Amino acid sequence: MSGSKKIKTWLTAISLAVVAASTVAAPVERFQISEAEPTYRKNIVPSQAKNFALPQLIPGGRGGDLRMTGTNNRHYFNFTVRRDEIVSDASLILNYTPSPSLIPVWSQLNVYLNGQVQQSISIEKDEVGKHVTKRVELNPKMIKDSNQIELEFVGTYTQVCGSPLSDTLWLSLDEESFLNLNVQKIRVANELSFFPLPFVDTNAYRETVLPFVFPKSPDNDGKQAAGVLASWFGAKSAWRGSHFPVYYDQLPGEGHFVVFLTNDERPNFLKDFPKVDGPQVTIMDAPYSLYAKMLVVAGRHTDDLLLAARAIASGHSMMAGDTAKIHGFQELAPRQPYDAPNWIDTSRITYFHDLIEYSGQLSSKGHQPKPVHLSLNLPPDLFMFNKSYIDLDLRYRYTKPSQGVPSQMRLLVNDQLIDSYDLDPNKDQSGLVAHLPAVNSLKDLLNVRSIPTLVLTDNNTLTFDFQYSMSYSGGNADNCQTITLIPNQVNVDPASSIDFTGLYHFTELPDLRMFARSGFPFSKYADLSETTVVMEKDSPAEHVTTLLNTLGRIGAHTGLAAINVQVTDQHDAKTLSDREILVIGALPAAITEVNGENVHALLTNARRELNTPFNSDRSLVNGARTEAQTFTLVESRGGLGAVVAFESPFTEKRSVVAMLSDGDSGSRMLNDTIRAPGLFTQMKGSVSIVREGVLNSFNVGETYHVGHLPWYQRVWFAMLERPLLLVLSAIICALLIGSAIYGMMRLRIKMRGQ
Repeated sequence: MSGSKKIKTWLTAISLAVVAASTVAAPVERFQISEAEPTYRKNIVPSQAKNFALPQLIPGGRGGDLRMTGTNNRHYFNFTVRRDEIVSDASLILNYTPSPSLIPVWSQLNVYLNGQVQQSISIEKDEVGKHVTKRVELNPKMIKDSNQIELEFVGTYTQVCGSPLSDTLWLSLDEESFLNLNVQKIRVANELSFFPLPFVDTNAYRETVLPFVFPKSPDNDGKQAAGVLASWFGAKSAWRGSHFPVYYDQLPGEGHFVVFLTNDERPNFLKDFPKVDGPQVTIMDAPYSLYAKMLVVAGRHTDDLLLAARAIASGHSMMAGDTAKIHGFQELAPRQPYDAPNWIDTSRITYFHDLIEYSGQLSSKGHQPKPVHLSLNLPPDLFMFNKSYIDLDLRYRYTKPSQGVPSQMRLLVNDQLIDSYDLDPNKDQSGLVAHLPAVNSLKDLLNVRSIPTLVLTDNNTLTFDFQYSMSYSGGNADNCQTITLIPNQVNVDPASSIDFTGLYHFTELPDLRMFARSGFPFSKYADLSETTVVMEKDSPAEHVTTLLNTLGRIGAHTGLAAINVQVTDQHDAKTLSDREILVIGALPAAITEVNGENVHALLTNARRELNTPFNSDRSLVNGARTEAQTFTLVESRGGLGAVVAFESPFTEKRSVVAMLSDGDSGSRMLNDTIRAPGLFTQMKGSVSIVREGVLNSFNVGETYHVGHLPWYQRVWFAMLERPLLLVLSAIICALLIGSAIYGMMRLRIKMRGQ
C-alpha cells in the first residue's frame, strides 16, 4: 500500500472513530430551577440600548463612500425594528468634517426620518475644516417597522455664482457615526399564528441567537429533530446569520428559546408540563422573564419530536392559538439535485425579476445615481470552461444625458470591470410608452452583452454603474447664471435575463471553500436527503451546538430546511454507503505520536498545535497540492478546532467533512468561526485549523472529481492542467493535419499527371 493510501486509511479511521469516544461535557454553572414558580409580568420592561453603525444601514447592505458633495448631496440609511420591540428613544450620533471653504450658517446638514425633518444643523464658523460631533434627537413616535434616515447636505462656498461641481464643496461623514435606539420588549401574546415570530424576526438586521434546551443529551432522533428546526430557522434568518447554543436541563439567559421534551424526559423547570398524546407545539411564557417566550416541542417519544420539527419546517402545519397538535403529516419526497431556492436554476434562462430581494433594487436616482446591485448565487460545482461566455440580455432605462456630454453605463461582476457602454442622448423611447404599463417597448434600449465566466464564482454580485458627466457654468458676478441640476434616474429592466444553460456540474474535491461558502457537497440536495451526520451517542452540548450551527448555515445558503437529513452514531458501511458524511466530534486523544510527514496528524491529536515553519501560504501554491513539510508540534493550551475533508472510504465520489474540536474551548472556537461569515468563508483546501480566532488552511492529500463531463471535455480539462502537453498535442495535430494535406495534394497532382 502506498504512503498516501496509508495516510488516507489512517485519517478515515481516526475521524470516524470520534463517534465511539465517550466525551463528558464540563458542567456549566447556571441557575437551576427546581420547580416552576409564578412570574408576575409587570407593565414596564427595562429598556435596552442598541447601536447601528451608519455604513451598515446603507440600502442593499453594501458600504460606500460617505463623502457628500454638491452633486452627491444625499445619503440614505435604512433600519428596521423587531416586531416585539418598541422604540422609546432614538438619536443619531453624527461625526463629520465640513470643508474649510464653506460659508458658516449658509451651509447646513438636514436630517430626515421617514421623509420628515428632524433637525437642520448649521455649519458654524468654528466648525469648518474641523471634526464635529453632533447628536440629533429623532422622534420615536415616527418610527415604524421599516424606516429610512436621509441626510441632505446644503453647502455654500461663495455668495455669488457658486457651482455645485466645485471641489471645495464637500462634507465628509465619518464611518464612526451611528444610530442609537433605546428599545423595550413587548410582551407578545401566546399565539402561534405569528410564528416564527418572536423567535426569528426577518425585520431585524442582526444575527438570530436562539438557544435550544434538552432534558439531557438527545438521541439520534432528538438531534435530527433539532437539526431540522435549526436549519429552518437558519433559512429564515438568511444572511443575518444564526447561532443555536445548547443547554441540558438548564434555563438559558434572558431571551426567547426552544425546548424539546417527551412524556418521560423533560427539563426540571417543565416537570409539570402535561403529558401529550402525539406531536405537539406550544408557545408559552419563559420562567423568570418579563417578556421572553419559549417554544415547547413535545411528543410521546423522540419520533414525535422529529415529526413535529418536519411539519414545522415543511410549512404544512397551520398553527394557531397557543398549542398546535400535528396530525396526518406525510413524509415529503426527496428534492432534486441543485434545486435550492436560493440558487439559480441553470436548466433555464434566469430573469432579473426572479432575483430581486427588495423593492426598488433595480432603480437608482440622483445627480450621480448609486450603482444598482444584483446577487447571483450559483451551484458551486459548475464547470465553466466548456462555455467561454455567459450571455446577458440587458435592458435598461435612463435619463438621457445632455448633448455632447459623455456618459456611460459600466458593467461589473464582483467589483471587476467587464465593459462600459455609452449612453445615447438621442434615445428616449421608454418615456413615450410609460402610459402603457402592459407593453414594454424597449427595443431601441436593448443591449445584448456577454460576461466572461472566469470572473464568476458561486456567490456573485452583478453591478450596473451609471456615470453621468456634468457641464456647469455659473457665469460671473456681473452676469450670474442660475442653473438647477436635474436629478437623473436609471432603471434596470426586470425582464433582463442571464443564461447559464449548457453548463456541466463537475468539480475537484475536497474543497473546504465550497463547504464554507455554500455547504457543498451536502447542499447538492437542498433538503440534505443524501447526508448523514455521524456523532457519538452522548454528545456534549457544545458538539450539538456545532451540528445546529452548521445545519443553520447550510439552510441559509439553500433557503430550505434540512428536512431529510439523517443522524447516526454508527460508522459502518451499511449505514454510510452512498452517503455524504458530516462527522462532528472531539479530536481523539489516543494518538500521541506524530511524525513530520503529513499535516493530517493535526486532526487526530487533541493537545497539539502547529508551529510556524509550515503555514497555509506555503501549502497553497498556485492552487496545486504540495507534500506536507516537517513541522513541530507543541502542547496545546487554548483549545483547537479542525475541519477536514476527504473522499468517503465507503463509496467513491462521496465526501466526508469532519468538524472536530479539542475540549470546551476548542468547541467554542469552532462555533464562533461557523457563526462569523468573514472568517468561516476563508476556509480552503482539505484541512482548516482554528485557534484563538486565527484560521489556517492546508491543501494536502489526494483529490477526486465529482459530477459529469463528456469525454472530450475531460480531455480538454486535463490539458488545461498540463500546458506543455497541450502545446505538444497542438504541434502533433498540426504535423498530422499538415502531413495529411500534403499527402492529399501529392495524390491529386499524381492523378492529374495520369
